[in-house]
Amino acid sequence: MLENDIRLAVKAALEEDLGYQYPIQAATSHDVNSPEDITSQNKANADITAQLIPADKHAQASLITREEGVFCGKAWAEQVFNQLGGEVALHWHVDDGDLLIANQVLCELSGPARAILTGERTAMNFIQTLCPESPHSPSIMWIR
Repeated sequence: MLENDIRLAVKAALEEDLGYQYPIQAATSHDVNSPEDITSQNKANADITAQLIPADKHAQASLITREEGVFCGKAWAEQVFNQLGGEVALHWHVDDGDLLIANQVLCELSGPARAILTGERTAMNFIQTLCPESPHSPSIMWIR
């Protein structure tokens, strides 16, 4: 069930980020499981900034944290790139529940530059939102 919830939320976020109207209330589990995802609807090509990059260009990128914390959001980030065609490889250096230090590399991405550019903001938004909500978050604050 959680996997379908993640898929639906990511689909809605990508469509919103790409400027499409997406009626959340109309989404059903049938919609979540349909093969008609963001790539089959050709919405991955809606990112006009990514269109400035040649379609055959490949790139590498690193996702880095700027603050200490507890990591959460791996499945959400992976789902973002799955819905953009599944051609971006994510090599994780952390797992959900890991303590983070400032400037730590969370993951490295490689694949089509357009997909990386289109998905990076959505993936980071999910991670930034979920990290403070992690069930693994310490119950006390660090005092320096």
